[in-house]
Amino acid sequence: MKVFKDRKGFTLIEMLVVVAIIGILAGTVLTALGPARNKGRDARIISGINNIAALLETEFNGSAYPTDLAATKFDTAQADIEAYNNGIAVTYITANAAYSLSSPLASGGVYCIDSTGKKGSIVNTAEVCPNVAP
Repeated sequence: MKVFKDRKGFTLIEMLVVVAIIGILAGTVLTALGPARNKGRDARIISGINNIAALLETEFNGSAYPTDLAATKFDTAQADIEAYNNGIAVTYITANAAYSLSSPLASGGVYCIDSTGKKGSIVNTAEVCPNVAP
């Protein structure tokens, strides 16, 4: 039997072991990134709702807010929220000099903001956002 002293490269077994180890490490990392991905989506949704609230404040004419969010100024922020929220739109309720915005979050719960400046996440879905009675 000949033994090659100037052998270059790796054997098939060595390559399979390395690929298996890399696969195990990749699987571990990807499962750990799931909650981080949801937090990122939540941050994007919250940012979009806050942008819409800021735009609503600029549209306030002294006595009433816009009646719906179909205006072109809101389309970009609303489309961004829908893209990160599996197509679920923002809920907008207005009653003349008051409004309420809410949207479900990727990690569960609902984020709400209203015209008085109250904002926050509600985890218990039985709770109601600080909605304005139309």
